[in-house]
Amino acid sequence: MQKLKKLNPAGFSHTVVMAGVVVLVGIIGSYLLVISHADSCTPVSGSVSGVSVSAPTSGTTCKSTAIPASSPVSLPVIPSQQVYRYINSANDRLLSFNSITPSSGYKRELIAFRAYANKATGTQPVHMLYLSSQGHYYTLNTSEITVLEKQYGWQDKGIAFFAYPTQVAKTQPVYHLQNNTINPPHIHLDTSSASEVSTLVKQGWVNHGAIFYVPTN
Repeated sequence: MQKLKKLNPAGFSHTVVMAGVVVLVGIIGSYLLVISHADSCTPVSGSVSGVSVSAPTSGTTCKSTAIPASSPVSLPVIPSQQVYRYINSANDRLLSFNSITPSSGYKRELIAFRAYANKATGTQPVHMLYLSSQGHYYTLNTSEITVLEKQYGWQDKGIAFFAYPTQVAKTQPVYHLQNNTINPPHIHLDTSSASEVSTLVKQGWVNHGAIFYVPTN
């Protein structure tokens, strides 16, 4: 058996050469991921950072093997960002991470909630849709997006942010409300504030419930 040799390629903590077999070793969560490849796999074993590793015995491309690591490894956490809610003279509300200039006709109303600009584990993309008669509408439901586009003429403006489809630890619901009594009708509003929901319902808004979940911090 050849001596273990660290090459440290990008994306893996080690590259180990054992008996002609290249073994890529990376840490994923609390597991040591071992991926080996060779023209003809040979039974080999060794140790990387005090953890025993081995390569399979046959096949032109060996399968990966996950081995419990000696201690958990913390992975980078994607930070959430503030999402601002803007409103224009037509009562259309727009959600954005970025500041919007007054010349656009929108003014900042409040901080709506926090969300992710990039995909975090367990999240799904929330799309922004637009219809001139109803303004902006946000959903992560792909079936709903298809129906709104094909049957009602809404335009999918792309991904606005990422959120959770179901509630997990350290998240809160975002509620969708609609008002059919003001001009123009069918105005939409999203909020994570239970007190705002209560106030708006008393003013005639209809609460359609939680549509997705966002981090509390």
